[in-house]
Amino acid sequence: MRRVFLTLVLAGFLFGVLNAQDKNVPTRVLFVADFSLSMGGKWEKRPKIAVLREALEKTVQKLQREHPEVEVGLRLFGHKSPKHWNDCRDTRLEVPIGKDNHKKISEKLNMYEPRGVTPLAYTLQQVRTDFPSSPGRNIVILFTDGAESCEGDPCAVLNSLRSRNITIKPFIIGINLDMATLNTLACAGGSVYNAEKEADLEVILQKITERIVALSSVTVELLDDKGRPVETNLPMIFYDATDKAVRYVFYHTFNAEGKPDTLYLDPVYSYDLVVYSTPSVSKKNIKLVPGEHNVIKVRVPTGYLETKLQNVTIEADVQGKLTPVVRDDKTQYLVDFTRPNDKRRYLARNYDLEILTLPTINIDNVNVSAAKTTKVEIPAPGVLILDVMYDGIGSILMKTKDGVQKIYEIPTRKRRQILALQPGEYIIVYKPNFAKRSMDTRTKTFKIVSNQSVRITLN
Repeated sequence: MRRVFLTLVLAGFLFGVLNAQDKNVPTRVLFVADFSLSMGGKWEKRPKIAVLREALEKTVQKLQREHPEVEVGLRLFGHKSPKHWNDCRDTRLEVPIGKDNHKKISEKLNMYEPRGVTPLAYTLQQVRTDFPSSPGRNIVILFTDGAESCEGDPCAVLNSLRSRNITIKPFIIGINLDMATLNTLACAGGSVYNAEKEADLEVILQKITERIVALSSVTVELLDDKGRPVETNLPMIFYDATDKAVRYVFYHTFNAEGKPDTLYLDPVYSYDLVVYSTPSVSKKNIKLVPGEHNVIKVRVPTGYLETKLQNVTIEADVQGKLTPVVRDDKTQYLVDFTRPNDKRRYLARNYDLEILTLPTINIDNVNVSAAKTTKVEIPAPGVLILDVMYDGIGSILMKTKDGVQKIYEIPTRKRRQILALQPGEYIIVYKPNFAKRSMDTRTKTFKIVSNQSVRITLN
């Protein structure tokens, strides 16, 4: 079986939401290097292990020189037992994670020669114990020249780590590897690279470490219907695109110049952005470029919908008795519950309104236009004040042009009820529990007029 040289970079966070104050959490990088027997084989001009040692030593030294706050450690596997032993637990943390330890890492890299097998899954299982339990950016960079040689499943291990709230972000680098094979290790939603030459490894490692040590500057432009970045004052969340964990939570804001202000995000991750307009809008799989300013554009044209009761003179009596429900006009998904005489912000599109009164009123195809206010008038109801003297059963029926419609079942254990009813003619059908015959049913007819109250006693 053809052996190839791979680099797998796994970035794991042991905490949830990141915001500006989290920029001071420690960054910890654990290098996990493959010292299996095949690493002694020749790449272009030199053994693969020689290329790995040189690239790792330069990367660690440069990283700790330019970023002394970064903590670094080293785990090796396949370096203690000969291959014919088939030791699938051959892995050890050789240099614990700490600061200014590049010399110790260099010593350990040169102390051993390739000799064993490739227990990738077991090694990844042990990695979770190498980091302190305190919050931090815990990043793993794993090098291997081949696939799992034991019975473990690296992807299953990565999924298990994610289930323990350890988020895994891989970067995979292969040499002359067909993409089908390379993608078998891209099981945690990572980025895939292919190093065709020995010199490529150091270059790719440099790009990865740049992503590790720096936050990327970002502005989010919320565009109106004409493509102008003039929308603002909306909550937004950056989710990890791989495991959907919440990474950053912001309220979109303009700066003093009236432009979207600048955010700083970790470029190690790919993100799904959700802008919590009503309804929400999302943008998937956002990849940030380290060292450059990133602009994320999301189309969020909004307008306002104002619901208003017509000529209300009994507002105190109907407050809370009417509930306008806003639905998407195509899918009928629930968008919002609002209130009469309320003005709310929505995406510019068509909506259907269902006014939860008695009986229900439907107002279809209400258009909310960008940067405008759409007003919808709700017919003013009348009020029925209903006093129930005895337990029993009862219903309110409404006369319509097609006959009679039941609109309400009276909870007769509730002695006083105040109902908002649309104008029309009604019938109350009521039978107290002590009445044992259908002939004892009581009926009352009444008429509801807008802005007027009717009082009825059921006895």
